[in-house]
Amino acid sequence: LTDTTNLNNPVSLFVSGRYAYVAAYSSNALTVVDVSNPSTPVFAGTVSDSTTLNGALGVFVSGRYAYVLAATRLTVADVSNPAAPKVIGSLSDATNLSSPRRVFVSGRFAYVTTTDTNRLTVVDVSNPSSPVVAGTISDSTNLADAEGVFVSGRYAYVAAVTNSRLTIVDVNNGYGKMVVIGSVSDAVNLKS
Repeated sequence: LTDTTNLNNPVSLFVSGRYAYVAAYSSNALTVVDVSNPSTPVFAGTVSDSTTLNGALGVFVSGRYAYVLAATRLTVADVSNPAAPKVIGSLSDATNLSSPRRVFVSGRFAYVTTTDTNRLTVVDVSNPSSPVVAGTISDSTNLADAEGVFVSGRYAYVAAVTNSRLTIVDVNNGYGKMVVIGSVSDAVNLKS
C-alpha cells in the first residue's frame, strides 16, 4: 500500500485485530490500514493534526484507543470506528515528554520513554480526554537515550541506547516514586 498523503514517512506501527495503526511522521497523522487480507492491505481511515500529531513517532493501541507520541506530547485517539479515527485528548509537556520515542499501555497508565531527558514518564490515561503525568524518573546513566519500553506487573523494562543498557524500573504501580532496581550494560550484545 503506497499513500504519500496518509503514510508519509511512517515510523511506527501497532497491529490489533484486522488493523494496522501507523504513526506517520511527515503526515502528522495516525493512519489505519485494514490488513485482514495481507496480500492487499486497504486504507481504512486517518486522522491528521499539525498540533496534536505533529511529527507522530510512536503508537500503541489498547481497546478502543490509540496512544500516539508526537513532538512533546502524548495524544489519545478514539479508533473504535477505523474509518474515522478522532483525537479526543492530548497532553503536552516539554520536560517529561521531550523527544518521546516509545509508548506502552498497561491498565490505566501509558509508559513513555524519552531521549532528550533520559526519562521514563508515566501518564494516567484513565480519562482519555484528559491524560495527566502520574510520575517520572530521569537517569543519565541507566536511562540515557531511552528508546524501547515494556511493562509487566510493577516493572518497566527500558532499552537505553547510549550506554548499551537494559534497565529495570520499579514503577510502583504507576504512582509515586519510581526507582531503578537493576540494569545491565553490554556494549557487544546490546549495541544499537
